[in-house]
Amino acid sequence: TQLLNAGVESIRAFFAGKPYELRRVYLFCDSINTPGRAFYEANGFRLAAVLPGFYHYCDAAMYVRDMQAR
Repeated sequence: TQLLNAGVESIRAFFAGKPYELRRVYLFCDSINTPGRAFYEANGFRLAAVLPGFYHYCDAAMYVRDMQAR
């Protein structure tokens, strides 16, 4: 959780002061990674799409987290 939050804060810092705003962060994981998917959902990400055949061995789950000012 700390590593995920540090990564999100690093992304937020990168976009600070830019002429465009950070609106969303996307991530992908294996659709069969049940613990990972639960972790992302518990940390503010929501399932946006399942991409069939994305990996050679399974589908991909694409998650999104909206990044409103905090």
